[in-house]
Amino acid sequence: MSFSPGGPADTTYTSYGEQAPQQPKSPTNSPLMIRLVYIAMGLILGGVWIASSGESLISHIWHDLAILIVMLVVVRSRLGKRAARPGATPMPEVSYSWIIGAKLGLLVVAAGVQWILQQAGNAHPDIIVAVGLFAVLAVAGPAAHHLFIRAPKHV
Repeated sequence: MSFSPGGPADTTYTSYGEQAPQQPKSPTNSPLMIRLVYIAMGLILGGVWIASSGESLISHIWHDLAILIVMLVVVRSRLGKRAARPGATPMPEVSYSWIIGAKLGLLVVAAGVQWILQQAGNAHPDIIVAVGLFAVLAVAGPAAHHLFIRAPKHV
């Protein structure tokens, strides 16, 4: 239970009148930084989709999943190094199963759209799908971010 007995508006107090600990603000969890990360991911994965144009749809999915796994390994190692620093703030929990599941679903839909475009005789289905991947990641990524990254548990 918390209340604010005449203190600053952004200060939270416990039910015993003690000031509750504040989570330090970090530039890495700002809405702008989160949006930029998803835009970068969309550019990378859309670029990989275009780079593997002319290959089978399964090949597209494998290439993008490989890139996703590499990105997750890099993020995990950076989070681990940051958490190991003395006096470091608690790091967020990353839900790898949600991230991989969402990305796999997105890639299956992308492959389906590309197949439909190919059957319709579209000359550049790879480019259309790559732009779609970028748009979905740039718009839906930040909106679904709370499913993938959870605030750290305070002990």
